[in-house]
Amino acid sequence: MSVFFREEILQGVNLTYINTEKFKTGYLSACLVAPLREDTAGKNAVLPSVLRRGTSTYPDMDSISAFLDSLYGATIDPVVRKVGETQVFGFQAEFADDRYVPAGEGIFEKVSSLVAEMFLYPHTFHGRLNEEYVKSEKQNLIDEIRASLNNKQLYANQRLLANACAGEAYRTGRLGSESEAAKISVATLTHHYHDILSSSKMEIFYCGSLEYERVKDALVSSFSAMPRGNVIKDITTEITDIPEGREIKIIKEEMENISQGKFSMAVRLGKNYQHMSLGVLLVFNALYGGSVSSKLFSNVRERLSLCYYASSSVDFLKGFMLVGSGIDKGKFQIAKDEIIRQLEDVKAGNFTDEELKDAISAVVTDLKRIMDYQSAADVYFTDRFSNGIYFTPEEMISLVEKVTREDIVKLGKSVKADTVYFLSGKEL
Repeated sequence: MSVFFREEILQGVNLTYINTEKFKTGYLSACLVAPLREDTAGKNAVLPSVLRRGTSTYPDMDSISAFLDSLYGATIDPVVRKVGETQVFGFQAEFADDRYVPAGEGIFEKVSSLVAEMFLYPHTFHGRLNEEYVKSEKQNLIDEIRASLNNKQLYANQRLLANACAGEAYRTGRLGSESEAAKISVATLTHHYHDILSSSKMEIFYCGSLEYERVKDALVSSFSAMPRGNVIKDITTEITDIPEGREIKIIKEEMENISQGKFSMAVRLGKNYQHMSLGVLLVFNALYGGSVSSKLFSNVRERLSLCYYASSSVDFLKGFMLVGSGIDKGKFQIAKDEIIRQLEDVKAGNFTDEELKDAISAVVTDLKRIMDYQSAADVYFTDRFSNGIYFTPEEMISLVEKVTREDIVKLGKSVKADTVYFLSGKEL
């Protein structure tokens, strides 16, 4: 049985604590939460990688690695996530739980101190971040952004968002754009570092066997020098309705060396979904394309053989569903029509009691699995709590199990397909 606490331990610094003896490792993450903006996304994305390169005490990767090795192979890695129209970025650490090391080692205190030092006391030269580290990590960021071209479905999703969400912060990817990344310099990143550190709230997550007061005391001590200015505590994600009567936008592009077309579709849940249980949203997604018993998988892929794969995912903050599928170019029209028809069936309640039961079961299973992995628990709690959604997995399961056909139909009244993007190969 896990013990759960959440508390603001310093100004704008929140600690989510889970006590459990289920794991042999302790887990700690510390992340800043900032508005997702095209002009700052790249800076936020590169910052953890730069700070991870060296601190005032451990000025390079070799000295950091040697220190972590002395802590029985502890690890600290950069984190960058997009959650609705917020960006979550910082570090996650794994280390030996106290039950498995000699008494008095103080592994957690040493790890938390180093994570805080990466944030607060990076390796600098005359007050600026290390130029070599900035240049190197800037190039790594650009390379990672460019690498998305090799993942054609990811590229299709990015092009879909650029078109469906023009003028919205949501169009920005978690790493930002190559053009903005190219503008990063030592001076601009150093200035941004000081600004973002003082203006962003921090979410800290701990999962392990240590008692709460020990965890809290260590973190308060480590982060006591955290600069605090006008901390942005509430970041709003814009939810957009599609104007009545507007047709679905269809965008087609071609690219060389593509054998399997990549289909991507944006679905808006509409502002109506804000007044409903999040459980309804999760079950709706599972019915449509978010499970192996879904309409997309069972009908479009298995029964009709119109695609190689088809699934949907949902952003609970944005009220946004993303559909992805692999389709032969010649089957685009029939597959598109069927994918949209399956959505209309779910909206109208055209599914069996067994399909609803299977969808609920799939969501419940996924929620139960969250606590099987510390990193999954971190993503679940940090991403939700940082945006004001305070439901534990157990509370979410309770909501999901109560979802009815009427709930799905009610939500469906405002659900609309927005934009379809299709990437296919050029004719030879």
